Amino acid sequence: MIVSLSLFLQMTRKDKDGRVEVGPPELLDQRLEALGDLAITAHWGYNDRQRTFQEWMAQLKTVRLGAEDMVREVRERVGYQLTRRILAQQPSTLPPGYTM
Repeated sequence: MIVSLSLFLQMTRKDKDGRVEVGPPELLDQRLEALGDLAITAHWGYNDRQRTFQEWMAQLKTVRLGAEDMVREVRERVGYQLTRRILAQQPSTLPPGYTM
């Protein structure tokens, strides 16, 4: 199970001037020490979050562009495919003298 201690330990609140205060870092240190080898630490500061966000946005942009290409291709071809299917479902009469 993975649990982010920061969710539990970094209590935030606004001071009288509206600035955000973060809870006591020594509490996080105490918990990490108690967990010992069970804890895996990771850097997740502002710069780390920004970099990760930018990486995800770049991947999503690539996926979106691929999806837009697929939608455009379907729109360009769907008319022909629908026409073929509609005509194939309608009963047709052959001219006199022709058989299927």
